[in-house]
Amino acid sequence: MLFMLRFYDKPDCLSLRQRWLPAHLDWLARHQSVIKIAGSLRTEDCDTPDGACWLVEVDSFAEAHVCYLQDPFWREGLRERVELHSLSKAFDNPVTL
Repeated sequence: MLFMLRFYDKPDCLSLRQRWLPAHLDWLARHQSVIKIAGSLRTEDCDTPDGACWLVEVDSFAEAHVCYLQDPFWREGLRERVELHSLSKAFDNPVTL
C-alpha cells in the first residue's frame, strides 16, 4: 500500500534542521526500499523548509506509523507532528522522477 506522510517542523528550528540534515539524508538513503519519495516543503517562496512529504510503500497503517520513528529529524525533535494518509493512485502507470 502507498501512504503519504506530511511532516510539520517546529517553528524556529532551522539550526536543528541544519545540525541533523546529514544524518537524516543518510537515514533516508538506507530506507529507500520503503521511502519511495521524500523531500522538504516550503509554504512561501523562501529558503527555509517548514516540513516534508514522503511517499512510502508498506503493508499497513501500522507499518507506516513506525517507519519514521528512527529518522534523526523525528528522534531529535525537529518535527512537531505528522499526518498519515493512505494514497490511492489515480493512474496505473509507474512514476519516474
